[in-house]
Amino acid sequence: MNFISIFSVFLHPKRKTKVNKATAGKPTSTLGSFIEMAAKDVSTSTVVNYLTAVRSFGRFNNEKDVALSSITADSVKAYERWLREQGVCNNTISCYLRSLCAIYNKGVRWRKVCDAKPFKDVFMGNEQTVKTSLKAGELQRLQALDLPAGSFLAFACDLFLFSF
Repeated sequence: MNFISIFSVFLHPKRKTKVNKATAGKPTSTLGSFIEMAAKDVSTSTVVNYLTAVRSFGRFNNEKDVALSSITADSVKAYERWLREQGVCNNTISCYLRSLCAIYNKGVRWRKVCDAKPFKDVFMGNEQTVKTSLKAGELQRLQALDLPAGSFLAFACDLFLFSF
């Protein structure tokens, strides 16, 4: 059954809602149960991002699986706030929100949930980060180190320098 809350019906009385007959009578889709379907036809790294975001959202919800339909703008903002309080970086927060949004949008596309646009007001871009690297002089000091030939430390130093 396509889950449409009572409130959304009253908020949009003129809106016709389509029910997907293939899913009629089936239980409400939760993030945990829907992740397998959402992960089809995407890359392995995308699946890993989806799973990481869903686990994080689960920690936010005290390990409770949540229905796609219960994801609201308020809950997404509260999740974003919680992540900030946990000390999570903005780009990581953005990655989690993009993953959850992608899963949610697939639910909308497959008529598992009515689109309430819960991710509309959260930042999902990337912030520019300051790149830090070793200065040329620091690399030269590493290269000039007198390490025993054939030692593991000399090998590790060579590999490190080779990466630049």
